[in-house]
Amino acid sequence: MRTGRQVQILEILIKNTSGIIGSNLASRLGVSDRTVRNDISKINQYLKTYNCSVQSSNKIGYFIESPNVPVIASLLLKFQDEHSMDDIANRYKVIMGKVMFSQEQEIESIAEDLYVSAQTVYKDLVKLQSMLQIKLGADVFTIRNDTVYTTKNEELIRKAFLVFLEKETVRKSTAYTAEIAKLLDGYYRDEEYEKIKKAIASKFKEHNIILSDDSFFMLSWALYYSSLRNENRFLLDGVHSNQKSSKKTITTLSEIVDDFAYIYENDIGFLDSFMWTLKLFDHSEEDISAQHQVIMSDFCEEVQRKYGFDLTNCEDVYHNLAVHTDFMLRRLEEGYEYENIARDIIREKYAYAYEIAMLLVPIVYRYKKKYLIDSELSYIALYIEFYFENIFKSIRVLLVSSNLAGMVNFTKQWILNNFPNQIQIVDVIPVHQLESFLERIEVDLIISMTDILKIESKPVYVIDSLPKESDRIKIYEALTHSRYKGKVERLIDRKFDPKLIHVYEKESTFEDVIHQMSMELYEGEYIESAERFAQDVIEREVNYPTFLSNHFMVPHPLSTFARKSVVSVAILKTPIKYKDKEIKLIFLLASQAIVDEEIQELFQLFKKITPNKKVFDQLIQCDHADDFLSVLSYVSI
Repeated sequence: MRTGRQVQILEILIKNTSGIIGSNLASRLGVSDRTVRNDISKINQYLKTYNCSVQSSNKIGYFIESPNVPVIASLLLKFQDEHSMDDIANRYKVIMGKVMFSQEQEIESIAEDLYVSAQTVYKDLVKLQSMLQIKLGADVFTIRNDTVYTTKNEELIRKAFLVFLEKETVRKSTAYTAEIAKLLDGYYRDEEYEKIKKAIASKFKEHNIILSDDSFFMLSWALYYSSLRNENRFLLDGVHSNQKSSKKTITTLSEIVDDFAYIYENDIGFLDSFMWTLKLFDHSEEDISAQHQVIMSDFCEEVQRKYGFDLTNCEDVYHNLAVHTDFMLRRLEEGYEYENIARDIIREKYAYAYEIAMLLVPIVYRYKKKYLIDSELSYIALYIEFYFENIFKSIRVLLVSSNLAGMVNFTKQWILNNFPNQIQIVDVIPVHQLESFLERIEVDLIISMTDILKIESKPVYVIDSLPKESDRIKIYEALTHSRYKGKVERLIDRKFDPKLIHVYEKESTFEDVIHQMSMELYEGEYIESAERFAQDVIEREVNYPTFLSNHFMVPHPLSTFARKSVVSVAILKTPIKYKDKEIKLIFLLASQAIVDEEIQELFQLFKKITPNKKVFDQLIQCDHADDFLSVLSYVSI
């Protein structure tokens, strides 16, 4: 028993000890009576191992006998951890495996194999067809009269497999091999797959070509899939390589072909562009292509122009970003873009870094005539965040000592270990020297190992024993406060105009609210065109939404600039439903096309609002601009 619905059936039976009629059970699950019977049969096959089963009766329907309830209940706890949405993803892979290894197949036949209804399989096929159409620009299969007809375009089928392969690799499932094997419709043979893996590892090592782990596994699976397709007489015809990969890489792969009966030269031609998107370093080709170097250069110039910092200042981060961007652009060109399961978390946690990464979108489109997906942008945002962590100056900390030298050294080392690159300990002094020291030297934070009087305008944190986790958390908070102390009020005063803070009582749409807010920006002479500004915001949200939570978003245009940077606010008493979210608060950001360091501080402020439910609730309950700004000022960056 391995499907989420079968787990759900057991949950229902455990709760209904007096039994439940099959038709009622089917109705609750949204499937046919036949599907329920098939599921019960599979459940009982599994439960045989535990000497128990689901019983049935004409009078009360399906039920579990009382002595078996504790056994099945304990199994249920185990299964509940194993399932959920994975069940749907697994079904997609199994369906695709069946479709790709058959010229035509009845939907009912697939449904019987999966123990689901034909309607469920039909819905899955429609979703898969749409997803692959978007990804590949063509139909891998068509559906007519309850039958699935697979394309005869073998190149397209193999590209579809590579799409699923990339998705599974990014997920990094612990059962990676088993997950990919579901796409092979029962043809998987572990022995053959392992032979191909060993051959790739050996030949690439022999030719001094370095593969990342992900690239190694994807290349192994791509070659193994080629072998299986050829063995089953699904052959590529007339594929010619543009030889994007280096000559050494092509030569190495050709040597592998010679060792396997069912891998042909045509397969190497087909896989050439795919290999070009993988991280293979053979030291014979230029790390970054000339065009991609130009794109990186344009990106750095745009970041410098708009935000005032130079990404090339941090050499290691810049190099890694440039290499990542090169492979990202290769993936974009060939249609193998990476998904990122942490995309939404990155977008919310590192909103400012993500916003900077967005500058890459129009630049890439200018050269490639393709748009980056937001998952790929989220990886770029991580590199920007690494840059910030490496480039921002350390906080100057004064350590006030106790009389115990050993304790002082231990505490000092603990601070440096826990806050690398964040703290500069300017000195260690006894209490009696504190006053005169502060007259001569500027510090941001005082950490004392003994009780001292509060110092005016200087934050003080006392560690009165061996430092522990609670000290680490509080010192981090003190560091954050030291970095941004006093900026919130000034920031709010400069960037929030009370005339642009409005309460929306009536039901509305996202588009209508954006148009209205844009008009107010225009009337306040913050922007040159309300229509152009609003349209740019709305178009950007379609592909690169700016949600910071389920109820809060910070929309802003991709390329339209303002005369003066400002934030317009919409408090939505009736939430707007947009992209499966219920938006209650909108900050519409208009920014100038000049270096404005306070934009970063604004994003830090937005980021602090998101997890602070108390402040957020107070903000959306406000009815007047003054009240709103007063609550907002409580948020400490």
